[in-house]
Amino acid sequence: MLSEVSTVAGTDHYGVLLIAWTFIMLMSAKSLVRYLHTFSLDYWRIRKAIKLNQFHPYIQPVVNDCGEVTGGEVLVRWIHPKKGVISPADFIDRVEENGQIVEITSFLMQKCLSAFSKVNLPEARQHFRIGFNVCPIQFDSNSLCQDIEHFQSAMTDKPISLLIEMTERKEFSSNDKYRKAIH
Repeated sequence: MLSEVSTVAGTDHYGVLLIAWTFIMLMSAKSLVRYLHTFSLDYWRIRKAIKLNQFHPYIQPVVNDCGEVTGGEVLVRWIHPKKGVISPADFIDRVEENGQIVEITSFLMQKCLSAFSKVNLPEARQHFRIGFNVCPIQFDSNSLCQDIEHFQSAMTDKPISLLIEMTERKEFSSNDKYRKAIH
């Protein structure tokens, strides 16, 4: 009789443990789903594309009132070996959301720096501006500021200046962070 009572009491204990374990698993699953949503299959495809140098700068000319090209805005294009050119509309939100935009922008700056270091602009083309779009998440690390400083120092002997344009898709988390980033 005593062993039957022990078994019943033990079963009750396991029932509580089973309920607690189920609750923990459900709560963990919610967190896991949120985490996996950020790092979806797209994340790994984009990660591979970054490693394979599939992101390329396309320069959109900036023209003044006289029709002269005074600079260019750097636009990113993903050149996939099988799918061809993938529109930024298909990946830019995702890379901004998960932080991959930091690495992509850095890579684009390096490619532009390499290309423009080989270009001799005529004297009449003074103050040629090259523009990059950046978003608030890029100011969470020093990477963007370091890339900007590197670009500017490498272009000191060229009449090329860097223009940074803030995108409007996301906001800074605080006004202090915004002021610090602009400074």
